[in-house]
Amino acid sequence: MNKFQETIDSVLSKQNIGNDYLNTIPDVTSEKVMSSIFSMLMDVYNTKMPFNRLLGIEVTELSLERAVISIDSREDLYGNYIHQILHGGVISSVIDLSGGIIAQAHALSKMKGMTIGEMMHRFSMMSTLNMRVDYLRPGSGNKFECISKVVRAGNKVAVVQMEMLGSDEKQTAVGTGSYLIG
Repeated sequence: MNKFQETIDSVLSKQNIGNDYLNTIPDVTSEKVMSSIFSMLMDVYNTKMPFNRLLGIEVTELSLERAVISIDSREDLYGNYIHQILHGGVISSVIDLSGGIIAQAHALSKMKGMTIGEMMHRFSMMSTLNMRVDYLRPGSGNKFECISKVVRAGNKVAVVQMEMLGSDEKQTAVGTGSYLIG
């Protein structure tokens, strides 16, 4: 069994869903179905991706309209130890993760008629094509939140805007990314 199948099995078992569910075609227009798929995506991002666990990110909100990811500041994430400022690479990673998950969520609207297994496979093939990050303020503070929204999505590519806010709710950084979704 490969990592992809292990991840699907693990996520489905947490939600008490059998493997036969992989072959069902969900109604992606149903709010209940979408909520279940969003929960699965959040679980993958929060518990299955090693890099996300290393950073300590948590997807706290996911809908078709926006995604919210939070991260606590820690000493091992500092780029400037003296001033306790979050490393720019951590900031850009969180911005990228936030953009990626909202692009995946938005891509669901293009998956009508697909089985859950086909959807999960498509999710596993999605990736960042290009991303720009503008650092506006030092990443100082205890907690950060990154909010993302889709600007435009076609059949293959989604363009997403992201903003990272510090504990003071001021922008630390903003980003724009293009994501392969189809």
